[in-house]
Amino acid sequence: MAGSYRANEPDKPWHVILYVDERSSDEQFAALSDIFRGRAGGTVFQNFAASIGEIDAVRRAAIELDHSPPRWFKRASSWVEVRATRDMSSELPVQGHDHSGNELIADALSVHDEHLDFQLREQCGAASRRISNTPP
Repeated sequence: MAGSYRANEPDKPWHVILYVDERSSDEQFAALSDIFRGRAGGTVFQNFAASIGEIDAVRRAAIELDHSPPRWFKRASSWVEVRATRDMSSELPVQGHDHSGNELIADALSVHDEHLDFQLREQCGAASRRISNTPP
């Protein structure tokens, strides 16, 4: 997911684009879309989906992930790329999540898509070992 925050929209400040692995079946694609939209129950809705004002697109993408410290990398086709080499580990919940993880400081974060187009450095993002509400 990539998004932008608009402080002048207090009820639903986030506008996002969802990227789902291109290897997903149609059923998996639909299920993941529903999860990220907060339509499938669980804590996703209360953690962040309730703050999403608009989902501008849901796209199939070639997803690449490497969460091997000390280098983190993720890419969604040519639309999103994130590289990080520094983390701020904590046992406390990561902001916006219900469990602990790492706040990563991005060396490079770029999004180039129809509705979002930006490049940032030295920005925080979150990484976690948990991707569901089920303990590991």
